[in-house]
Amino acid sequence: MPVDPRTLANDRFPCWAEEPPVPAEGSLVPGSQFHDEQWIMAAGMLARGNSFLHVSRAVGCSRTTL
Repeated sequence: MPVDPRTLANDRFPCWAEEPPVPAEGSLVPGSQFHDEQWIMAAGMLARGNSFLHVSRAVGCSRTTL
């Protein structure tokens, strides 16, 4: 059954689902030794269901850094 677009008119997403703010320094994680492309790759991998261990090994950082 298709969703009626009128039902979404007044929906509010939780704060974690909204678009992130644009960083003042111009990078996603200011002060990080990793490039923005690495953070984007890590976020995509996590969104696809990869484990933190797998993603941290692919990026080259610890699980706690993620």
